[in-house]
Amino acid sequence: MANESNYPHRGTDTLLPSSDAFVQALDLAARPVINAEKGGQYGWAGNVFEYLTAQPHVSQLGWCIMLSSPAGFSRLPGATQLHSLCKSWFENRSQSFEGLRNSIEFSFGTMEWTGHVLSIPTGATRSQGQVSHTGYDVEGEVFTKMFDIWGRWLVMDPEIQNAKMVILDDPGDMLLDDQSASCIYFEPTRNMKDIAHAAIVVGIMPRNNVPIEIKRNKSEENQIRQIQMEFTGLVEFDTLAVKQIARQMLKLLPLYNPDAIAAPQGFQDRSAAVKSSKSGTIERMVEQKATIAPSGSFAGAVGAGNGSSYMG
Repeated sequence: MANESNYPHRGTDTLLPSSDAFVQALDLAARPVINAEKGGQYGWAGNVFEYLTAQPHVSQLGWCIMLSSPAGFSRLPGATQLHSLCKSWFENRSQSFEGLRNSIEFSFGTMEWTGHVLSIPTGATRSQGQVSHTGYDVEGEVFTKMFDIWGRWLVMDPEIQNAKMVILDDPGDMLLDDQSASCIYFEPTRNMKDIAHAAIVVGIMPRNNVPIEIKRNKSEENQIRQIQMEFTGLVEFDTLAVKQIARQMLKLLPLYNPDAIAAPQGFQDRSAAVKSSKSGTIERMVEQKATIAPSGSFAGAVGAGNGSSYMG
């Protein structure tokens, strides 16, 4: 990362250079890294002019890109739609996802004597969380049905205690890649030019289907179908390989200005039912304009036979 000078706000030592050993060791060369050794606002005498050195890290919204959908979908009717619905759920239809959390808890043993306590490292436990996605179903219940097929046909049917795909003439090997999906999750840097954190999740399978309930209560409103789905999955966080995958997916994102989207052609005209109606602003203006004299003519602008000289 170039350490440009923007005097007097930024000096040549405000950011760590990409050649710095710390930056190189932690793979931070493609993002701005504030030199936190210097400056700061909270010491004995803070310097307001060093405000850039206190700029905090702001976590960005995460992205999910599907790397593979369950291969077993290809053996079922409507295979293309099943693959597409699965991808759409993870990438576009989920309003939120959460649960991917990388934390390590360190364990210590202690030695005690005469009031002294000495702690010695004895172990460490990693927790990487469990991913869940939340979104809304659409008319036709397509995501509800997709998860039901994924669960009963590829994972486990409660009646036969096996994946229902065994009844197919060719169920395949029925290994985990037939039953599960894989996704890359990543948090980009604020300028969207590098990866702050990334996690790959393989062996993704739904933990349940979407609950269906038939009921009638005249005192309650009808309910919008919201799907909250937890998934299994083997998680790997922030390794070089995982970041390489995330960086490749980031490069594939064709960033654009959403305010520059052109209006669809159909929205630039009115519907046939509206156009055929004689009422409305446009129709009234057309009707009234037809009563106005041609440009440059005084006909109708001067009162006839009464001496009036009013010109509208």
